[in-house]
Amino acid sequence: MAQIDAQHDDVPAKGDALTGMRAEIASLTADNARLTSTAETEHDANEAKSGFLAAASHDLRQPLQAMASLQALLAQSARDKGSRILIDKLDISLNAIATLLDTLLDKGRIEDGTASIDIQPVSLDALFARLAEMHHLTAEAGGSNLVFAPTQALVASDPLLLQQMLSNLIGNALHYAPEGKVLVGVRPRGDSAIIEIWDNGIGIAPEDAEAIFEAYAQVDPDDGHAGHGLGLSIVRSLGLLLGHAVSLRSVPGSGSVFSVEVPLAPPEAEAAPLAPPQAQPAGRGVIVHVIDDDPAVLESLEALITAAGHLVQCHGSAEAFVRDWSPARAACLLVDAGLPGQDGLSLLRSLKEQGIMPPTIIITGKGDVATAAAAMRLGTLDFIEKPTPPAELLAAIANALAIDGTRRSAARVRGSARRAIEALTPREREVLDEVLRGHPSKNIGFDLGISQRTVENHRASMMRKTGCKSLPALVRLAIAAELDTDTLAN
Repeated sequence: MAQIDAQHDDVPAKGDALTGMRAEIASLTADNARLTSTAETEHDANEAKSGFLAAASHDLRQPLQAMASLQALLAQSARDKGSRILIDKLDISLNAIATLLDTLLDKGRIEDGTASIDIQPVSLDALFARLAEMHHLTAEAGGSNLVFAPTQALVASDPLLLQQMLSNLIGNALHYAPEGKVLVGVRPRGDSAIIEIWDNGIGIAPEDAEAIFEAYAQVDPDDGHAGHGLGLSIVRSLGLLLGHAVSLRSVPGSGSVFSVEVPLAPPEAEAAPLAPPQAQPAGRGVIVHVIDDDPAVLESLEALITAAGHLVQCHGSAEAFVRDWSPARAACLLVDAGLPGQDGLSLLRSLKEQGIMPPTIIITGKGDVATAAAAMRLGTLDFIEKPTPPAELLAAIANALAIDGTRRSAARVRGSARRAIEALTPREREVLDEVLRGHPSKNIGFDLGISQRTVENHRASMMRKTGCKSLPALVRLAIAAELDTDTLAN
C-alpha cells in the first residue's frame, strides 16, 4: 500500500516535467521558425540586390560600349602627339569605369557562387606592367610615387581575378597614402610567391584589421578618404575563391602592408599573353550584321567595324534582322543577348533549327554564366561583355570571319568533289568502291564479273572524268567528298 502511495505521489512531478519539456520544444520551434524566416528574408534580399546590380550594369554598359567604339575611332584619326595622349587617358578612364561595373557584378557573382575561374600560368612582371598602366594616372593625380619591383615569378592563378585583387589593393593604398609612396613587390616562400603592397599612409588600428574586409566597412568615413567600402571585401572573397591567403600588417600613422600568397607555377609552364591579339582585316565581302536595340551602340559599332574594312548592316531588333537578312549572302552576326521582343538566344535557336546559322558573336551587358553556357551550346563562337575593348571586339570578328572562310572553303571543295563523283557511271562507282577497298584490278574484275582490261578501262575513264592524275589523288577526292566507301556504289 505504501508503495502505491509513493508512486501516486510521483505523478505530479512527472506531469510538471512533461509540461516543461513541451514548453521547451515550443520555444525551440518558435526560434527555428524565426531563424528560417530571417534566412529566407536575407536570401530574397541578396537575390534582389544581385538582380538590381545586373540590370543597372547592363544599362550602364550600353553607353560605355558606344563611348569605347567612338574613342577607338578618334584614336585612328588623331595625328598630333597631344591629341593621342589625351585619347590614351580617355581610354584609361573608360577602362576604370568598366572595372567599377565589373567590381559590382563580380561581388554578386562571388556571393552567389557563379564566378568562373581559369587557373593558368601568370607572369607577375607582365601583370605588374598592366597594373602600372592602370594606376599611374591615379598616382600622379594624388602626388603618390607608385613603384613596382621587377620579378621573374610565374604563378598559378586566374589572371583576371588576380589582377582585380591586386588592383583593388593598389587602389586602396593610393587612396589612403596621398602624396606618399606605394611599393609592389614579391617575396619567395617555398612553393609560393608572396605579393606585397606597401604604403606609408594612415595605417590601420589592430581592432579594425578584420573589420575592413567586411563589405561597406570603412575605418573612418569622416577622414576625407572614404570610398565605397567594397574593394577589400572583394579582395578577401576572391582570395577565398582562388585559395590565395590574404593578410595585413599595419602600424597606425606609419602605413600598411597587404600580402597575397599565390602558388608558383610549374617550372616548365609558360605564361599566356595578357593582351588580346590585334585584329586583322578578314572576310572581305562578308556582311557583319550588328543586332542591338541601342541606337548609339549601333552607330558607334557600325563606324568602328566599317573603319576596320568590313561591310556592316545594323538592325534594331531580331525581328528586323530576320526581315532584312538574306541567308544566301555570307555573313557574321554580332548579337546583343538582351534584345527586347525576341532575344538574342531565341534568334540563334531559330536560325540553328533552320540550319542557316552563320558564325555568331554574342555581346552583352549582362554576362552571367548561364547565358554564356546557353550561347555556346547553340554554337556561338564567342561571348563577350560590354564594354568590349575595340581591339578585342575586332579580333573576335576577324576570328569568326576566318572560321567562316575555312568552313566555306571546305564546303566548296566537298561540293566540287561530290559533283565529280556523281559524274561517274554506276559501273565506274562500283569499280571506285573496290579500288578504295584496296583490291587489285584482277580481283575487282572477278568480283564484278568483268575482265581485268575492262576494269583498267573504267579506272582510266574515272581518272579522266575527275581530273585525277594518280590513284592517291582519286582517293583524296573520295575523302574530300566525305562519301563512305560502302555507299559509293549505291
